[in-house]
Amino acid sequence: MTARHTPSEDAVTPLVQHRIMPAPRRSMTGWLRHQWSLVRRPRIESGWASLCGAGHDRNQDAVLAADPLFAVADGVGGGSAGELASSQMLAWSRAIQPADWRSPEALAAKLREADAALANALERLSPGGRSATTFAGAWLRRSGHGLVAHVGDSRVLQLHPRPGAWRVTRLTADQTYANLSEVPPEGSRPDDPARMVGVGAIGEPPVKRLRLGENDWLLLSSDGLHRFVSESTLVALCQRDAATPLQEIAQQLAQAAVQAGSRDDISVLLVRRNPLGGARTPFWLALAASVIAALALLGSAHRWQPDATGDMSAPPPAGMPSTANSAAPLSPR
Repeated sequence: MTARHTPSEDAVTPLVQHRIMPAPRRSMTGWLRHQWSLVRRPRIESGWASLCGAGHDRNQDAVLAADPLFAVADGVGGGSAGELASSQMLAWSRAIQPADWRSPEALAAKLREADAALANALERLSPGGRSATTFAGAWLRRSGHGLVAHVGDSRVLQLHPRPGAWRVTRLTADQTYANLSEVPPEGSRPDDPARMVGVGAIGEPPVKRLRLGENDWLLLSSDGLHRFVSESTLVALCQRDAATPLQEIAQQLAQAAVQAGSRDDISVLLVRRNPLGGARTPFWLALAASVIAALALLGSAHRWQPDATGDMSAPPPAGMPSTANSAAPLSPR
């Protein structure tokens, strides 16, 4: 991990200022196309990006989006050791059986086993190497219920889209030496992670229940992102580009961290729980209204066809005599 930089809550890079300009209004055709794309969305949708930091030869982060597990790990260690640590942690977490993540207590117990398991795997794959990893993951059912767990300073946010402004809830608390009121060892800084997997420093992994409502998002990230881009800016970018595929939004968030000066590896994973059937109801209602309006126009055009003389005057209202066939009005005597 490289030098840290914590942005002020209102820190906005030039790139971010450009990206959060008001979105242009859609035409009806554009709106219908967008609604059709929403109809086809999966119930649980995800997109991610991971960039190798300018200060690293290899990307030591790892990202996993494999329903029901969505996770990010940030490895540390020389050479390929950090890369091995993060990827092995995600592989081990993916193998956790459903029975082991039905309750926070069961998952916390399983994650405690990860420390020794990861240390043994790394010793076998890279003898003599010393490496470890932070971790943040969400085990999510399609009902929106699940569990969130983390070790270290990888982070999970929950975004709540609301008309006008989105709300954000931080589901994890960075386990740094400063936050845990611990004295960092020699060579470490107060804002370095005090808990990691693989070196006997996992502690008691925090696990909490998750309820992801319809249209809610999860944003999981390594510290290469959230130490350089504030939460308010991350939320503003997601809100600004909500109609964009999640993969593209994730890439834009990662680039925002680069523009803000991050030289660390940057990983971001977005997860969204879509309504059942996407936006099917408003789409079909709008489509039906469009068809009815088109049929009404066709019917109107048919009734107003010109007669043999080319006259296109409208027929008289019902109950009123035609001027062509009615008698001349009586004149007073």
